[in-house]
Amino acid sequence: MAEDHSVRSLLRGLRIIETLNANNGASLTDVVGATGLNRGTAYRMLETLAGAGYVRRGARGSGYWLSPKVRGLADGYHEESWIPEIAQPRMDDLGNEIVWPLSLTTALGIHVIIRATTESPLTFVHVAIGSRLPMVGSAAGRVHLAFTNAIQRGLLLEMIRKSSDDPRDQTAHNDAEITKTLAKVQKDGYALYGRETRYSTCAVPIFSQRRAIASLVMRFPSSALRPAEIVKRYLPLLSSTASAIGVAFDAYMPRGAER
Repeated sequence: MAEDHSVRSLLRGLRIIETLNANNGASLTDVVGATGLNRGTAYRMLETLAGAGYVRRGARGSGYWLSPKVRGLADGYHEESWIPEIAQPRMDDLGNEIVWPLSLTTALGIHVIIRATTESPLTFVHVAIGSRLPMVGSAAGRVHLAFTNAIQRGLLLEMIRKSSDDPRDQTAHNDAEITKTLAKVQKDGYALYGRETRYSTCAVPIFSQRRAIASLVMRFPSSALRPAEIVKRYLPLLSSTASAIGVAFDAYMPRGAER
């Protein structure tokens, strides 16, 4: 039998870096599932990488992300790393105030991807970082569609009609209905989704130089809050935090940098 000269701990560390890179950040549970490592080993490896400066910890154990230091190793660093540094602390502050769980999403193709979440005692469904949501069939996706430019919106809707088999995206096939829905989101400045189901979401756009770069989303049981209460009590707080994230993003990212 050929002698195995590999260093197992090094290979484990590389597997974790690959997992964080592929998912743009992940929780300890997600790392365990993706790598097959036991929980204790995965935690020790993550903490070692964090101590060495290659990984950033999320607030209160919300997850781990690659840090810019990995640029010295490879080209796998994503610019979305602004999320744990810029968005997460502001999301955590808002989450402490309103208690309902929050998430941040960005668009990818015909989906929106959950990039960050907050911890909450009112969390009713675990939302994993990296999860995909339908573009039309989610509040976050409707915000993205509503606040992107008309040409891009038309192309996205056409792609959704041709490629999406998610029943929540069926509204895209009704031109009059989707046009009316997105016009209301543009007018109101937010989107509500799921009122007819058990759980609902409210999403607002995060702008950078008048371009929507992400959505800030609040999750709650549909029976817990009425639309009027959401608009009066929570919408101003969501919008204020989204604005603060956008301002901080512009200060963080060099002008002209690829986003």
